[in-house]
Amino acid sequence: MSTVTLRYWYKDEGLGTTLQFAGDYVSIGYSNQGTMTGKAVAASPAATGADHYLELTFTGTLAAQGDKLTNDQFFVRVTAHTANYQGAVDVTNDYSYNAGATGYNNKITLYGSGKLISGVEPS
Repeated sequence: MSTVTLRYWYKDEGLGTTLQFAGDYVSIGYSNQGTMTGKAVAASPAATGADHYLELTFTGTLAAQGDKLTNDQFFVRVTAHTANYQGAVDVTNDYSYNAGATGYNNKITLYGSGKLISGVEPS
């Protein structure tokens, strides 16, 4: 997992790169042996709905359980906030936001060794 990076592209509401990251959990299937870190990065160049992105990186081993229908799903839950929990964020204007998504969202991008392997970057 150390070569995998995930990006959630968002529109800044004055918070910039001051966001702090709290990784709630990361798992494949029933395994919770992985860890993640995150940081806010200014996008260059900025695009509609995306002048920053939250970049998640991973460490550890996430062992799949062998059942592709139910167990071998990749789950990530994160929380980002300012140091004093002040400021408002409107996710509905974020490039990566999809209110109806219950599974795959191609506007959240996945990279392997720095190369885009899944999703569509904002333009």
